[in-house]
Amino acid sequence: MVKDLDHPIAGEAVVLVTGIVDTGFTADFLRRHLASFEPASVRVAALVDKPVRRILPLVPDYAALEAPDRFLIGYGLDHRGRYRNLRDLWTVDGGALQDDPDRYVPQLYPVAP
Repeated sequence: MVKDLDHPIAGEAVVLVTGIVDTGFTADFLRRHLASFEPASVRVAALVDKPVRRILPLVPDYAALEAPDRFLIGYGLDHRGRYRNLRDLWTVDGGALQDDPDRYVPQLYPVAP
């Protein structure tokens, strides 16, 4: 965590919004941290829920999509800062991205004629 809260949340209903809930570690940490400020409630909302990868028993209160155990890029999800600005979610080979982070650039960002 780089920066903490600027305003008190005691007694407030809080919604933690995240791109993806994968292992559950980050969302669980943030939910517990926010709960320490005594809000009325803390809910977790995710664009993508990936329950197959869950290590902690955290279930998002709200999730737009449930994803398979595939590496996702686009719509805010990235790999090393790349692919975040794609308009859609894409499943890609995560191992291939480890070897070559720019592997999908030609396919997903075609050069205009």
